[in-house]
Amino acid sequence: MGELLSSSYEVGKRLLPQAVDYLGEFHPQKLFATYHGGGDDYQTGWIDLNFDQLAKAVDWTSWWIEKILGKSTNLEVVAYMGAKDVRYSIFTTASIKTGRASLLPSPRGSIEGFVYLITQSGCKDFFFSSEQQTKVREVKARVKDVRFWQTPTLAEMLAGRTVPYPFSKTFDEAENDWAIIIHSSGSTGLPKLVPMTNGYLAVQDRFSLIPEMPDGRRAIWTVMAPDERCLCINPLFHLMGLNMLQESIFHGIPTILGPDRPMTAEILADILTTTKPTIGILPPSLIEDLSRSEVGRVALSSLRTTITGGAALSQDVAARISKLTRLVSVYGASEIGTVACLIPKSKDDYNYLEWHPKYGIIMDPVDDGLYEAVLRRSSTSDFQAVWHSFPELQEYRTNDLFTKHPEREGLWLYTGRRDDVIVLSNGEKFNPINMEKYIEEHPSVKRALVIGQSRFQAALLVEPDWATLDDKQSEDVFIDNIWAHVEMANLLVASHGRIMKSHISCTARDLPFKTTPKGNTQRKAVCEEYAKRIDDIYTRGEVIDNAVLPEHASVEQIADFVLQVVSESLEGTPISPTSDLFSSGLDSLQTQRLAKVLQGTIVKIDSSKKDAITAATLYKIPTASKIAKFIYDLLNADGTSDSSPTVHESSAYQEKAVDRLVQKYTASLPRDPINIPTFPKKNTVILTGSTGFLGNYLLDRLLRDPLVAHIYCLNRAADAFARTKASFEQKELDFSQEVQSKVSFWQAQFGEERFGLGEKEYDLIRLSTTLVIHNAWKVDFKHSLESFESTHISGVRRLIDFCLASPLHPHLNFVSSVSTIGRWDYKNGPSCPESPHNTIDIVVPSGYGLSKYTAERIFHVSAQLCGVPSTIIRVGQIGGPTVGPGYWNKTDWIPMLIKTSQAIAAVPDTLSYMPVDFVPGDMAASVVVEFAQARQTSQNESRCEFFHLINPTRVTWESLLPAIHRRFAAKVVSFTEWVDKVKLIKLTDNAISETPAVKLVDFLEGLESLRDWKQPPWETLRAQKASKTLRDLPPFNADLMALYLRQWNF
Repeated sequence: MGELLSSSYEVGKRLLPQAVDYLGEFHPQKLFATYHGGGDDYQTGWIDLNFDQLAKAVDWTSWWIEKILGKSTNLEVVAYMGAKDVRYSIFTTASIKTGRASLLPSPRGSIEGFVYLITQSGCKDFFFSSEQQTKVREVKARVKDVRFWQTPTLAEMLAGRTVPYPFSKTFDEAENDWAIIIHSSGSTGLPKLVPMTNGYLAVQDRFSLIPEMPDGRRAIWTVMAPDERCLCINPLFHLMGLNMLQESIFHGIPTILGPDRPMTAEILADILTTTKPTIGILPPSLIEDLSRSEVGRVALSSLRTTITGGAALSQDVAARISKLTRLVSVYGASEIGTVACLIPKSKDDYNYLEWHPKYGIIMDPVDDGLYEAVLRRSSTSDFQAVWHSFPELQEYRTNDLFTKHPEREGLWLYTGRRDDVIVLSNGEKFNPINMEKYIEEHPSVKRALVIGQSRFQAALLVEPDWATLDDKQSEDVFIDNIWAHVEMANLLVASHGRIMKSHISCTARDLPFKTTPKGNTQRKAVCEEYAKRIDDIYTRGEVIDNAVLPEHASVEQIADFVLQVVSESLEGTPISPTSDLFSSGLDSLQTQRLAKVLQGTIVKIDSSKKDAITAATLYKIPTASKIAKFIYDLLNADGTSDSSPTVHESSAYQEKAVDRLVQKYTASLPRDPINIPTFPKKNTVILTGSTGFLGNYLLDRLLRDPLVAHIYCLNRAADAFARTKASFEQKELDFSQEVQSKVSFWQAQFGEERFGLGEKEYDLIRLSTTLVIHNAWKVDFKHSLESFESTHISGVRRLIDFCLASPLHPHLNFVSSVSTIGRWDYKNGPSCPESPHNTIDIVVPSGYGLSKYTAERIFHVSAQLCGVPSTIIRVGQIGGPTVGPGYWNKTDWIPMLIKTSQAIAAVPDTLSYMPVDFVPGDMAASVVVEFAQARQTSQNESRCEFFHLINPTRVTWESLLPAIHRRFAAKVVSFTEWVDKVKLIKLTDNAISETPAVKLVDFLEGLESLRDWKQPPWETLRAQKASKTLRDLPPFNADLMALYLRQWNF
C-alpha cells in the first residue's frame, strides 16, 4: 500500500483526477480493476485494467464531455446512469476534471425519485449507457429542460487516444466543490441528495494516516496488504461500490467488479476460483443465502476476509460463517462516509463494531439499552466526512441504534434504525430487527417484516421462499409450519411486541418485498404496497378459530371460553378461573383484544348487546370466573346483577373491598410495639422501583449522599442494571465504576416470601438495612383494586414483615399519591391535611388510587399495632428535571396535552379545576430523601407520619402560556372547547402520533366534568419542616416550561 502514497501531492489533500494522473504516469502497469467482459461464463472472460488505461480513458472522456457541453463555468451537475462497469470511475473522474459534479441516480429508483433528484440537484444534462435506455425513456417522459446523452461504450473509452486534459486546481481551491452526488435509498420517502465534495473524498485518502492502536491493531481500511485483491459486488452508484474503486486509486488495492446480475452460490464460486480475490465485500442478505448451501459455504471459505455491513447479520449465520473466513463488520452511510472500525481482537466478535478512538464517534443512550451513534465536531473531525456533506452542522445524529457487548467494553452490535422502532398505539415501543432476522433463518422464509406502528399490537408479514414450497400449499399450512420458529422469535422482544398466530400473513408470489441496495427491506414501501393486506390482518385477527361459545353456555363454559382466548396471549403462564388476569401479565393491548373478541362473540348470540364489553369493563372484573358471570347475566338477564362492573364503582363496594384487604393484611400482625435501635451514622438503603423516572433521580440522590453506605435496588425487571446505566448516561448522571460500587441490583418479586430472593441475599439485607424507600408501584389507572393485590398490596405486608424481622427495624418510606386524598372538598375542611383518613369518598375512585389508599392504611395500622416506623409521602405531579438533558416523559399527560395543542393550534386556558403545583423530578427526589432522613430522628416520637410532596406555591396554568406561545402559535380556548376539539379528531395512526391526547379522551372528559369544582389547598407545613429543598422550592414558572419545551423539541 505504501508505494502509492509517495505522490507529490500531500496525502489527504489529493484530488481524484490528480491521483489518477500521477498513477498513470508513474505506476502505469499497476492493476486498477478487473472486470468481466460479458456473457454467462464466469470461469473465463475476465479483463485487467491498469492505471495507464484508466488515466487515458479519463482524459479521452473529459475531452468528449467538453466537446458536447463546452467548458464548465459554474460547477454544473450532470447525471450518469450506466452499466455496472468501470465507466462509473472514468465518467466521475472526467466530470471532476472538466469542472462538473456527477449525480449518480440508482437505476432501481422510482420515476418520482428520478424527477425529484434531477430537480433538486439542478441537473440539466443526463448521460447514460446503452444498457439503461428503457429506464431513460421513462425518465424523459417526466422531466423538462433536461438533455439526454448516450455515452460511448467502455471499449470506445479505453481505445480513445488524445492529449492529457489539463487540470490545475489545488485542493484548497476545490475542497468544498461538489465532486460526486449520491443519494439515500428513499426507503422512508423520496431519496435525499448526498453531495460528496472533494474534501469528502479526501477523507478516504486520509484514512491511511489513522494511527495504529497500542496493541498493534489498525482501522479496517488501513491494514490491507499489497497482495490483497478485493471482490466488490455492490452497485457502483452506491457508497460502498464507489469507495472500492477509490480505494484502488488512493490505497492501491485492486478491485474485482462482480457482474451486474443477481449473485448465486454457483456464480460466486466461479468468480472466486478464477479471479482469486482475498477479500470479499458482501451484503448480509447474500451471505445468508450462501450459508444455506454447500457450494456457497465452500466459496466463502476461499476468502481470507469477508467484509459485511449495512444491515444486521443473524447470529446463527454469522457464527457458522466465521468458522470459514475472517468475518469483519464495517459501518458507514452515504451522509457520513466510512467509519474507522478496528479489526476485532477475537473471531467471536464478528458481528460487533469497535470504533477507532481517533475517529471520534459518540454513543448516545436512547432507552432500553439502546445507543445512537452520534458525530460531533472536534479535533478528530479530519477523519469525518460528514462535515463536508453538512458544513453548517455541529452535530450529526445517524439514527442508527446499537447495543453494548454484554462483557467487552467498547464493542457495539448494530440493531437497526430509530425509524425501525415500532411504537404501538398504547405508547409501548420495541425494536423488531432481531426478531425479523431470527424468523428469516427459517428455510421456508425469504424475508420477514414486523408491523404495528400506531396499532394496538404487532403483526407479521412474511415473504416465503417460494422455491421451497409446494405450489398448492395454503397460507394456513405455511403459517403452521413456521409458527414454532415465530414463537422462539417472540422470546427476543418484550411481551407487547410479540406476534400472535392470528396476526401473520404472506406476500403475493408476484409482489416480493422492495429492498434497498444494501439488501434491507424498504419498510415504508412494503407497508404501502400491502396496506390492504395489513388491514385485513388486523380485521381477521380478532377471530379465534378454535374458541367457540355455545349459545346457551353455562357460567363454567363461558369461563373456559375466556381462558381459551386469554391463553393465546399468556402462553406458558398458568391461569385458573380465579386468577387475576392482569396480575398474571395481561397488558392493555391484550385486554383490548380480549374485549373485542368477547364483544364480537356476544353480539353473534344477541345482536342487541352492542358495546356491552369494553376494556374498561374487564379491568373491573379481572378474573375469568367474574367475566363469565357477567356475560352469563348479560345474556340471560338484564345485566344488573352483582356481577355487573357498575356495582364495583359504588362507594359502598369500594369501601368494603378496601376494608377487607386492610383486615386481611393486618389481622395477623403482632400487638407488641418494637424498640427501634439508635439512629445509624450511615444508612444502608433498599430502594424499590429504581428504573422509573423518579426512581432514577432517587438513586442518583442516594449515590451522591455521603451519609449512605450502600444501596440495594430491588426491581421486578431482570435487566435493571443495564436499564439504569443507559438511563443515567442519557440524563448525564454519574454512574462511573466508583459510583457503581455503592449499589447492588437484585431482581425481586415483592408479593412473594423473602421478596423472591434467596435466603442468603435476604438475610444480608435483613441484617444491614436501616432505611427503605418503596417506590415500586404499577401506574395504571385502568386496573381494578383487585389487580394490585397479589404484587403490590401483599408486597406492603412483606415489607412490614421484613422490618419486624430485622434487628435494625428499618424505617419504611412509602411513595404514595395525592389520589388517596384527591377528592377532599371544602365540606371536609378548609385544606387537605397531612394525616391519615378512613373516608372512601375523598379517594380518587380508580384502582390505582384505591390501592395506594389501602397501602397507606396498612402501614398506618402496622405503626399503631406494633410500632413499625413508617412515612407516607403523597406525591403530586412530577415534572422534568431542572438541569441536564433528561426530560419530562413525553407519554405523561401534560406533554401530550402540549403536543396536541401545537398540532391543533389551540391551547386550553386552564387545566380544568387543577392549579399548577408541579415539582421537578430531580427536586422531588431530594425531597423524598430529606423526608426519610428527617424521620429517622423523630420516629420514636411518632411511628407514622404523612407528608405532601406538592409545590407549596400554586400558580395558574395561564402564567405558563407565554412560554408556550414563544414556542408555537396557538389560540387560547376554554378547557371545555379544547376537549371538544380533541374529541373531534379521528383516531387514525397519524392522529395518535401527532395529537396523542386522543388517547386521553376519557381522562380529559373526567377533568372537564370537574371544571367548576374548587379544590382546597394542600397542607405542606409538616413536609416543609422536614425538607429544606421543599421549603426553598420556587414556583413552577414559565422559564421551567420553556426548558421542557426545548427538551421535548415540540
